[in-house]
Amino acid sequence: MYVLVLQDIEKGDVENHIPFSLPKGREVFSTFPDILFLPEILFGIIMWSILCATPFALTLYIHGFVLAVCCFCFLGTLAIMVVYTVGAHKNSNVWTHLDVYYHFIAAALYISAGSINAIGTQILKYQNSQYNELNQTATVLAFYIAILYAVHAVFSLKRKVQEWPSVVRFQREQ
Repeated sequence: MYVLVLQDIEKGDVENHIPFSLPKGREVFSTFPDILFLPEILFGIIMWSILCATPFALTLYIHGFVLAVCCFCFLGTLAIMVVYTVGAHKNSNVWTHLDVYYHFIAAALYISAGSINAIGTQILKYQNSQYNELNQTATVLAFYIAILYAVHAVFSLKRKVQEWPSVVRFQREQ
């Protein structure tokens, strides 16, 4: 069982402080949670392709929103990955905040996109659409991608909490 413990680095706990360090270069592709950039991008492209293979006539607004979420998250994830890879973040605290907030927002967007796409799939189900399987696949994929973004967000937040020197720590209860 873990308990929350307040810690203050100024009162002699300097040796337990984990220094702030964001990955750069090849470390981005070998550290967790940053290695999740690759499946987030890959599955986002696959979902985008599946949605583009279905006609938009019946569910134009639904597909439009889901495609917008795919495009936004693809471009955002690609931008953050490039910044991390080239080391342009310079270990700035702003980038860890951006990483956490972006991935939580992306997870929420994909959950909403998956839910809305499921509604669109139900609409097409009653119209005997031949594209129903593709819409079902896109719905399942949207929830899978949402899980990827949520895991990335939680572990980015864990990295963020570890860098705070005088805030809250999780310790095993003795």
